[in-house]
Amino acid sequence: MLFNKRSKILDYPKWSKSHLKEVRIPAKENKGWNVLLEAFEKVKDIELQPLKNYKECKGRKIIDTAAAVCLGIKPEIVHEWCDMLSKEPTISGREVLLSDVKK
Repeated sequence: MLFNKRSKILDYPKWSKSHLKEVRIPAKENKGWNVLLEAFEKVKDIELQPLKNYKECKGRKIIDTAAAVCLGIKPEIVHEWCDMLSKEPTISGREVLLSDVKK
């Protein structure tokens, strides 16, 4: 949600207080609350790797698993999406070759 609101500057994402107030946090009664809390406790001291390094980032996988549980979908689906995203040329920095383009 925050990445949709970040500034247009490409250095470091910055968010205003009004953007932070828009972040939806589940109520404590929500079944996902404990899952998110557990994920936070596991990753709070882990440095997240850039998305291009998704396979090596334990923290991202913990967060994505918690998000999947809250959404009621299989964590493997989210991991697969993120893995595919990490390979996108705009994220990975990989050059697209003509041989990569399927006809």
